[in-house]
Amino acid sequence: MAQVKRQARPFCHEPKRAKSLEASPTSPNDGSQGGCGCVHGDLPRIADCGFDPIDVLIIDFVRCVCAGYASGETRHWDCACDLAERELGLVDGPSFVARTISLMRAIQCERKGGFGYMAWGCSHVSEHELLVIALIRAARQQNTDEFTSALSNLASVPNPARIAIAASALAGLCIRHESLCSMCGFMGSRVVN
Repeated sequence: MAQVKRQARPFCHEPKRAKSLEASPTSPNDGSQGGCGCVHGDLPRIADCGFDPIDVLIIDFVRCVCAGYASGETRHWDCACDLAERELGLVDGPSFVARTISLMRAIQCERKGGFGYMAWGCSHVSEHELLVIALIRAARQQNTDEFTSALSNLASVPNPARIAIAASALAGLCIRHESLCSMCGFMGSRVVN
């Protein structure tokens, strides 16, 4: 049985930023200069990518999950859960984090090499984070061509079924949450349940 590589290498990490993960984050990444103090002129800024609020939250969840894998510390996953519960509610919040973990586990199994991610709070977005969001957005919009393209760029195995299933499940949760927001008359992506 092949071992799954469990560590991802952050592009952007400073001890001062990692320490702040001990406390719950105060808000989702808004695209302003990140607290990590990084400067990555070659990478796009979150604010310039046209992301939906749920896309930005998913980027934050991915970053927390990756930081947990890289450090071996569950506090990063707790940080993701705290953020999710605050922004998406007590019922949906943890489900989003669980689906994100499932997707990242699938990526670890069906992608050779590392997965580049930025530190939580960084205003930039990595190429791999962009691929994850493109995959989930294509699934949400049921755009088969874009889904297939993002999937083939993210995976390194011929038939990445795990990634496809995990991304579709996370997209389905996004659609469900958006539908609940519309039905209940809440603005944005926030539903308190």
